[in-house]
Amino acid sequence: MPLHPRIEMNPAVMLGKPVIRGTRIPVELLLRKLSEGATERDLLEGYPRLTPDDLRAALAYAADHEEAFEAMLLRRFEDLRSGAVKGHTAEESLAIVRRGMRRKR
Repeated sequence: MPLHPRIEMNPAVMLGKPVIRGTRIPVELLLRKLSEGATERDLLEGYPRLTPDDLRAALAYAADHEEAFEAMLLRRFEDLRSGAVKGHTAEESLAIVRRGMRRKR
């Protein structure tokens, strides 16, 4: 699947993570901040080079690459497994976190 026009991946920038074109702002960072409750306004004020179209592109990219982002989350949980949800594998921890996120909606 091709990258979105506002998203780029370059091994010399943020170790090749998807970033907003022309910046060092990773898509992952924006998604994490949104999931933690940041608003569009918060992000635009905190990162003056961002535009509303950049944020929409990050969300679209994540939606189109859901499997890659899930794999990244699984790797992160595997790395933090001992502290994520004690006694559970990374996949079980992810399922527990997802159930909790659904309840908060």
